[in-house]
Amino acid sequence: EQHDGLMECDEDLDEKFHLKIKDGNNIEKKCKWLRRRNEAVKDRICNKENFPDGAVSARSACPATCCRCHEKRQNKFVKVNKKVDGKLTTITARCGWLSRRPEEKKKEFCRKNNGANGFPSASSACPDVCGVCS
Repeated sequence: EQHDGLMECDEDLDEKFHLKIKDGNNIEKKCKWLRRRNEAVKDRICNKENFPDGAVSARSACPATCCRCHEKRQNKFVKVNKKVDGKLTTITARCGWLSRRPEEKKKEFCRKNNGANGFPSASSACPDVCGVCS
């Protein structure tokens, strides 16, 4: 979903995007791979255009990593996944809540890659609070 040219911050770090064609094959990478690259490499890959038919751009697949999403205070992320009565339950929190936590607590949540049950991780839902785009 888009707002003012920006997408919702609901990135799945396991989502794949087109990186390049090598020896006639489409080479794909995951958003979490892109997240670990330095800023210059991220910028180059996120701003890449001209893709083969059916290929997904990094900008589309990884909106939080590419700083192409609109963070809102009410965005939800996975705070914790825990078993309740033998069933995995997802507890969520919002970016506004995370922004008010002490720096060490923020870092703890922002480091987790724990998206589940349709909810993204903190760094994907709240890239501004987590410093992904700074």
